[in-house]
Amino acid sequence: KFRSCMTLFSAATDNTLFNDALLKYFDGQPDQLTLGILAQQCLRAV
Repeated sequence: KFRSCMTLFSAATDNTLFNDALLKYFDGQPDQLTLGILAQQCLRAV
């Protein structure tokens, strides 16, 4: 849950705090499932 939240918030804001958390705890790797869901939502919004 933490990784997916940090991924979501990192994508939604310019605040580096969330990206810093991904770097510290997950070697900078965002949650791929969350990114996939975001991509699907963006396609639906078009």
